[in-house]
Amino acid sequence: MSGKLLDVIIKRRSVRKFREQTVHEETILRILKAGILAPTAKNRQEWKAVIITDKELIKKFPQICNGQEFTGTASFIIALVSKENEYTMRCGINAGIVDSSLVMQNMVLQAIEEGLGSCYIGSFSQEKAKELLNVPEPMKIVQLIVVGYPAEEPEPRPRKELKEFYSFNSYE
Repeated sequence: MSGKLLDVIIKRRSVRKFREQTVHEETILRILKAGILAPTAKNRQEWKAVIITDKELIKKFPQICNGQEFTGTASFIIALVSKENEYTMRCGINAGIVDSSLVMQNMVLQAIEEGLGSCYIGSFSQEKAKELLNVPEPMKIVQLIVVGYPAEEPEPRPRKELKEFYSFNSYE
């Protein structure tokens, strides 16, 4: 199996070493454009991306991210902010979390297309990050994404075999 999009998806890795190189604003805007094109429940679009490019702010992220030192070396950081419990879909799942995940994945894939590496960060202090970025209540930072030009090429992580991933017509 191959195809241009699948090739980009196959290239995706969690990059934790970045080169000291600035990412041009036009590149960041293309990444954001990919994010805003993601589908959302009832087209609510209840999220906002806070883009951190200030090097002094970026240097504060290792302490916000529970000692993950590499977060302080990113070219920029995306904090995706959403209303956590504003809308629950009829299936019982929170739309804000699902919508935000779609937005983040689009942005990560566009970053790869731009020659960048990234890493999702879910281990961080919500309170410290919100304070640093002036995020108001009741908003929450769903996740952080550190982005930059990779200084490493991580090996692919093991994945399930395709036949283990799916079944037709029933869970069994």
